[in-house]
Amino acid sequence: MPTPIRAITRRRFRARLFAWLVCRVVILPELDCVARLIRTRSGYHGLACGDSKKGTASVSKQYYGDHVRKVEEQIMNILSIDVGGTNVKVLATGQRESRKIPSGPTMTPELMVSEVKKIAKDWLYDAVSIGYPGAVSKGRIANEPHNLASGWVTFDFEEAFGVPVKLINDAAMQALGCYEGGLLLFIGFGTGLGSALVADGTVVPMELGHLSFKNGTIEDYVGLRGLERLGKKKWRRYVAYTINRLTETLRPDEIVLGGGNSKKLKELPPRCRLGNNAYALTGGFRLWDPATVHVPLMPANAIKSADDEHAAIG
Repeated sequence: MPTPIRAITRRRFRARLFAWLVCRVVILPELDCVARLIRTRSGYHGLACGDSKKGTASVSKQYYGDHVRKVEEQIMNILSIDVGGTNVKVLATGQRESRKIPSGPTMTPELMVSEVKKIAKDWLYDAVSIGYPGAVSKGRIANEPHNLASGWVTFDFEEAFGVPVKLINDAAMQALGCYEGGLLLFIGFGTGLGSALVADGTVVPMELGHLSFKNGTIEDYVGLRGLERLGKKKWRRYVAYTINRLTETLRPDEIVLGGGNSKKLKELPPRCRLGNNAYALTGGFRLWDPATVHVPLMPANAIKSADDEHAAIG
């Protein structure tokens, strides 16, 4: 039986090691790319970092093709789609109120497109933005979702909708919608855990929720399943731990907490503000802004899991 002093020392060691692993394995490779983009201001492998004051982004033809580029150069109506584990929300240019359909484990991409077309049949749109609850690499879905049915990786959304489509991680889309400048860390507490970083207008999506933690992943403790299993009090403790570790590692200027469950927090940590799910739909509109060029999204294999023992709270 360890003494209290040794127990405290062990907890501190594990916490620091966890922060180091997150920084070393997940954050630093992406921030290195971001830093080079910001320094050059003229591009990295053909990509340019755009106007940071606007905080908007569009996607280069390197990943989406000339047909998308042509649409970007025109004034258009956009259908913004935020795919979540509980609901799919949609909003079109010029509309005041969003609409939604239920999702869940039976939601396939075919069903999503079909249902979205039904509820948006009276809206006009020339292009579509989709915020996807998972990793997106080079404009394509990199892996199947954890809270929906399968079939998303190989699905052709452009063929299904009949218009150009841009895909982005859902947390990144929401971060893009609420970005005002500086270094912004977005953490979304919904069905799962979403996370994204925006540095000088450059969006860096991150799937930190899938890092190993105790007997599962971080998402298992701070997502909806964790909330239902642990209860609010213990869930809030894990949420506070997650925010503290990410804040110590990234040192952002501002932290935005999004997702429906963020409202269940009793008090907000320092430098945090509550976001709004509407920001995701706004981010979908900003995604087609031709003023800037979007940085390529994180490759699917960029995120590795930290060891359970090292990532555990003592």
